[in-house]
Amino acid sequence: MSMLGCAAATAIVVLGMGLTACGDSGGSGTNPDADAVTGDSFVPTDTLVTGADTLSTTDTSSTTDTSSTTDTSTPTDTSTPTDTSNPTDTTTPPPARQCTDAELNTLNTCLEGCPDIGGEQCAQTCFNGLSTGCNAAYTAFVQCVQTNACFNADNTLNVECAAEKCPDQLAGVFGSGVEPTDCDPVTSTGCTETQTCTVIDNDNNLGCAPKGTVPTGGDCQNDLCEKGACLTTDSTTFQCYEFCDAANNTCPEGRPCNIGLQGTDLTVCGDIPVTCDVLAQDCASPKGCYFIDAQGNTDCAANAGKTAGQSCQYINDCAPGLMCAGQPATCLPFCATDGTVTCTTGTCTSVGIGVIGVCAP
Repeated sequence: MSMLGCAAATAIVVLGMGLTACGDSGGSGTNPDADAVTGDSFVPTDTLVTGADTLSTTDTSSTTDTSSTTDTSTPTDTSTPTDTSNPTDTTTPPPARQCTDAELNTLNTCLEGCPDIGGEQCAQTCFNGLSTGCNAAYTAFVQCVQTNACFNADNTLNVECAAEKCPDQLAGVFGSGVEPTDCDPVTSTGCTETQTCTVIDNDNNLGCAPKGTVPTGGDCQNDLCEKGACLTTDSTTFQCYEFCDAANNTCPEGRPCNIGLQGTDLTVCGDIPVTCDVLAQDCASPKGCYFIDAQGNTDCAANAGKTAGQSCQYINDCAPGLMCAGQPATCLPFCATDGTVTCTTGTCTSVGIGVIGVCAP
């Protein structure tokens, strides 16, 4: 049982993925054109995408994952439209937040320990641990979303419905939301020391949100990220991704700045690269081995499974053993210019990385 909460590059090659943002916890840099990996006239596409093995904000990006960014931690307050009946604006401010992040995190942890069936008494014990104000606010919120049937098919909270139907109750529990602001997601310039610049809504606006304690790569399902954004590719696992400047690769630990957030020019740091062989394709199935930059660094990534000859946009649009290259970009088989791996059809043309080539038609 879980709490109503997160309802459910560039000398780079941007992996195609779908990253979904969860909550106020991210920031980012720009995504300039990638340095081309060239070989004669063959230029692989400047995008590849991997994250939690398939990311997307609406992992990040885009292979076949088309998930969209959903900010679920602090929805924007939509409670009180401006009164236009007379010249005076009589907008009513939202109610004060009654629950702290610590209370909600404790409640969520407690509820997760309750059985799905017959766990009512356990859940009540969890709610009894809240402060009087938070308990009353949360009870009112739950009653409102139940009355308005604000739930998805999998019984998770439909945040958009809750924001529309229960704005005051939502603000009473989670606060009135973070307002968009002109901050720098890479450095968090424009925010205070206790805040981080992150994506705050479904339109991928940036704003200063409370800074959490979860480091890059950590599980952020029940807490806020120290920096960057809390992203998911499957609405089940949530991981902190750090925003980065793709042109200068500001990522730590040798991570590539190679995950583009779908529908934005923002990029986040990918996972620590895994050395693999594009000819041998020695990654664990179903992942494939792909180049992630113009220097020939590699990583194992999920893929869209496109076959030889099909058009592509991202490096990992293509099935393992194929490279997205050429003009127009198509999936072409890898080969070796020294003859150790030959082409069934076409000519083995170098891509400018060692003896690696692709079978050009």
